[in-house]
This record gives sequence, C-alpha cells and structure tokens, in this order.
Amino acid sequence: MQLHLNPSAGLHLVRQVAPGRVVLTSGDWSQSFLLCPKQGPRAFPAATVADLAEAHFSEVLAEAPDILLLGTGTQLQFPGAELRARLMAARVGLEVMDNAACARTFNVLAGESRSVMAIFLLPVSP
Repeated sequence: MQLHLNPSAGLHLVRQVAPGRVVLTSGDWSQSFLLCPKQGPRAFPAATVADLAEAHFSEVLAEAPDILLLGTGTQLQFPGAELRARLMAARVGLEVMDNAACARTFNVLAGESRSVMAIFLLPVSP
C-alpha cells in the first residue's frame, strides 16, 4: 500500500551517469541529448562546449524553461559569453555543471515540478 504521492511518476529522470554515458528511466544515451522531464530525451547536435552555437538553442528558447542545466561532461566548462547573454535576454536561467551534478540537480527540480530542461554533452568516442 502506497502511503504518499509520487510526484515524479511518469517523468524521464536520470538513473546513472558514467563517462560517455547517461542512463535514464527511459533508456541509455551515449551521444549528447536534451532532456525534458515530461517529453523525454532528444538528440542534441553538439558534443562539446566548443561545439556550442546559438543556433543549437532554438528548441530550448521555443519551450522557454525557467532553468536550463548544461552538463559539460566530466569537467566543468563554461560556454561563450554570447550564448549566456542570449539565454539571459530570453529570461532562461543557465546553470553549468559536470554531468553528474547536472543529473542530480535535474532529478530534484523535475521532482519538484519545476520548469527545467537539461543538456548533457557526451563527446563522441574515437
């Protein structure tokens, strides 16, 4: 018998993060992806912070989340000032962190029904 509500039921959440791989409740990813708690993951074209361009964020800006989490792999790396300024102008908060921290933060915010999206950058293995 369940005695409390589970607000995260039916959400796409992160179960595990490893270098080059992220395991979600809905499957494994070994390439970069954009994650929404309700809509699930979608492929993201950039593999590293150096690959990021403003054009990559049109989908994010169209959905206008309150918070965008950017997981930059195993190490913290910040995107260029132009990209950060564009997100700020669109009133989308950007939080940059490594993929493990991004997963933990995403799960908490999604569980609180916050308007959040996350990008997990996963470099392509040679």
